[in-house]
Amino acid sequence: MRIYPIQILSFCLALSACGSENNSGESDPELGGSNTITLTWNAPIENVDLSCTDDLSGFEIHYGNNSEQYTNSTAISVDEASCVDSTNVSACGTIQVCSYVLTGLRADTWYLAVSANDNGGNQSSYSNEIIKVVSN
Repeated sequence: MRIYPIQILSFCLALSACGSENNSGESDPELGGSNTITLTWNAPIENVDLSCTDDLSGFEIHYGNNSEQYTNSTAISVDEASCVDSTNVSACGTIQVCSYVLTGLRADTWYLAVSANDNGGNQSSYSNEIIKVVSN
C-alpha cells in the first residue's frame, strides 16, 4: 500500500517568530551552521487507497537549497518525531501531530519536505514544500 502524502502544518525558526508553514535532529557538520528549523505535520493515517495505515514506521525530512532538489535527508522513527494526539479524528482514528527540530543549518534559503515510511518499506510522496530563509 502507498501511504497518503503528508501536509506540513507549520515551521518555526529558532530565535524568531513561528510562521504557518514548518521540522528536528542533530547537528550536521556538513551543513556548516548552528541554526535550527522546527517542522510540524500531521502523520498520515490512511493509505492512498483510503485503507487505514497501521504500520507507520517513521518519517524522512528532505531538504536542500533549491526547490525540489533535496540534497540532504534525515530519517527519523515515529518516536523521534515527537507525535501527540490532535483533536481531529477520522474513520481510521485520531490524527497525530508530529514535530522535529532540524539543527546544524547554515544561513541560507532552505527548501524542505517530509515523507512517511511504513514497515513494508513503502514511502509516501513528498509533502508540500516549504521555504525558509535562515539568517544568523
